[in-house]
Amino acid sequence: MKLDRPDDGAAFHLAEVGVPADPTAPWAPVWDGISESSLAHHLDLHGYDDMADDNTAASVLRYTQQDEQSKVWLVAVRGPRPDGTPDGSVAGVRLIASEPGPDGPSADDVLACAYASAPLLDNTHLLEVILAQVRPAHRRQGIEAAMVDLFEELARRFDRTTLLAWVSHRGALADDATPSDQSIADPTGSIRIRRDHHDVALLLSRGYGFAQAERHSVQPLPVPTEVLRAAADPTRATAAGYEVVQWTGLTPDEYLDDFAVLAGAMSTDPPLGDVDWRPESYDAERVRRMETRASIDITFATTAVRHRASGRVVGMTQVGVVQRKPEVAFQWSTIVLQDHRGHGLGMLLKAANARLLHEEFPDVRRVHTWNADENAYMLNVNIALGYRQESIDGCWQRVVA
Repeated sequence: MKLDRPDDGAAFHLAEVGVPADPTAPWAPVWDGISESSLAHHLDLHGYDDMADDNTAASVLRYTQQDEQSKVWLVAVRGPRPDGTPDGSVAGVRLIASEPGPDGPSADDVLACAYASAPLLDNTHLLEVILAQVRPAHRRQGIEAAMVDLFEELARRFDRTTLLAWVSHRGALADDATPSDQSIADPTGSIRIRRDHHDVALLLSRGYGFAQAERHSVQPLPVPTEVLRAAADPTRATAAGYEVVQWTGLTPDEYLDDFAVLAGAMSTDPPLGDVDWRPESYDAERVRRMETRASIDITFATTAVRHRASGRVVGMTQVGVVQRKPEVAFQWSTIVLQDHRGHGLGMLLKAANARLLHEEFPDVRRVHTWNADENAYMLNVNIALGYRQESIDGCWQRVVA
């Protein structure tokens, strides 16, 4: 299927963006087109730009970091593919250089962007994708379907057997009056979405299954003092032999080994529904590398609990504050090791970190988080701390080999 070579009158063609040789050098207009497409998509979908990939400098820099993941930025470009343009080495479609040049498209000619990554250290059977972020005026003109088809080709080229696609189903939820044959439920059976929604119908037609529903929730900050006073009370944890430690920025060296254990538990302990996600292995070096790369455009606020008898950190929660949008933060991991549960540490961690955020980052006004719909414990903690459901994100899975 020649996805990149439509007829001369075609409205668009697909292309891959080349990995920049120097991420600090000026970038081509295609990168501005990626930022603008993502921004327009999220403003239309959510009404705000919190999740948009609009930090071009950070996106370019991350794209050069290909040692732990093979990454591909794809774009839909206005009009047919120009004659004589080179093929890319990854997706098999037109290659657009990251550096400025006379043959690249303008930012306005980029109608949509999409992203795929193939893990290289763990879960090497997977290709994770984010569906096309399309400028609203160009939706439902074939771009989304062409991108989904190209993901299957990418999976073959990366020798991956399973595709995972993440989709925000804002506006696709089925109500109580929707007949069961017109909706589809996630594996837990508690979230149903309409089969006739555009993205849902497209994925179903390409053989994807609804593997898990995640609740996207938002916590307004600051949390009321009366809520935090009770939730962040350390009395119970202290009596059980735990103490709270906190910091901002990168994790201190003394805790990196413990954080490696916690990071590994994050890949096995949270509910996974039908998602074929397999255990990950971490060491101190990998934790440091992950945090350092993230700090390109976020600053961490971290609260951990240490077991006094062993001296080990056995639980933590971490939030990343967006440097370019200081009113926005994103929840990263929250985990308590299994042998240390039952002491209220999850609530304590989240509440104490909300207080830390308010004290150290007073401009933050909201925290975004995602939790599996079947993760009742964490959802109840979040609700108690003021989180409200914003949307449902679906994980769609397809085995391709």
